[in-house]
Amino acid sequence: MTISQSLYDPCEDSLDAAIELLTSIEPTDVGITSCYIDIESGIDASLEEITAEAKSIGSDLDETARYELDDALSRIKVAVCEEQEPEVRGLAIFSRSMIGGRFWQVIPTSLPFRNQLTYYRVPDVRPLLSLRDVCNEQFVVWSTSGGVELLRFGGGSSRTLAWMAESQMQRPEVEALESPVLKPIIGAGHRRFHTLARNTLSRVLRPVRGLHLVLAGDPARLEQLGKWLPGSMLSSVRQRIPVSPYLSRHKALRQIADHAASGVRDAVDAFANACLRFPHLSRSCVSGANKTLSALCSRSLELLFISGEKRFLSSRKSSSGKSKRAGLSTRSGRLSGNTGIWHAEIELSRLACQLQVPVLVTHATQRVLKDGVGGIHRNQYPKAVETCHPRLAYGCR
Repeated sequence: MTISQSLYDPCEDSLDAAIELLTSIEPTDVGITSCYIDIESGIDASLEEITAEAKSIGSDLDETARYELDDALSRIKVAVCEEQEPEVRGLAIFSRSMIGGRFWQVIPTSLPFRNQLTYYRVPDVRPLLSLRDVCNEQFVVWSTSGGVELLRFGGGSSRTLAWMAESQMQRPEVEALESPVLKPIIGAGHRRFHTLARNTLSRVLRPVRGLHLVLAGDPARLEQLGKWLPGSMLSSVRQRIPVSPYLSRHKALRQIADHAASGVRDAVDAFANACLRFPHLSRSCVSGANKTLSALCSRSLELLFISGEKRFLSSRKSSSGKSKRAGLSTRSGRLSGNTGIWHAEIELSRLACQLQVPVLVTHATQRVLKDGVGGIHRNQYPKAVETCHPRLAYGCR
């Protein structure tokens, strides 16, 4: 199976479809190479890092698996070097040879990934799940020198919904007008413009459920936006992003997208910390591969946490000669074909997607999440952290 398409638009559920496809692939005796590339930091530097990871992983594989990995790496390099679209900042690539049932998929994204390579019996979708966390629909009110622009953001891409000129935003100081005859007429006209601009914003956003507003602009304009917005919308403001007025439109929009995504990731981490670090909340949670797997299989898990820490999927020899694998469960059995290991984070995130259990990838709980996995029991939702639950505050799935 071969799939390659243009930039993924999470607002059209294409990212969900890709994750559903990848998590439905059945394992064979041949592993799948999952590669994530940071295009933005430079293709040469990223490929050099990926090649080093492939060499490290290949040193622990048998001859057949090492050939499969090398073949996948060659194809990945070609795909990365052929990527020419300027808005693409990251690539997710999945490859398996004809021996295991050929599979090839390239997913270009408008937000960058961290360079990462794994060779495992099933695809590693954790970075895609992390991307999905921040791909919820967001609305940005951006104040510039010419006026205020309302944009819809999704996964880093944006679309303009409305534009309100500067003259429509502010009421003039009508007292400064010299003519007592024209003063009430001009003043009333500008008040109508002011009201029209606010009504335009309200009309566009009224149908949106779970509104998440981001305010952007230089510090002085951010303060003005807070005073100008209708009072009913102030409670929907989640972030205020300072943007230099000297940036080009392209760079400004990219900065807004990055800051908005960072804000959602911070909310995910805050929620995971609140659940797992405090004793009166952690009673509702499980941590560790075995307990989390049992909760998933019994359909008693409300939400799965996966560690976002970067880890090589290869073995390391300790001084005693025994194999050590960081972050891997010690479950017995040869469950991964040629890779010979069972990776809790990959396996449980895959199972959760199949069972339609929401997954949140967090970078703040590596020391708390045993084996890099954990979750919240169903019907034991910690009420004390409802307000910082990212699915409530940001609409994360």
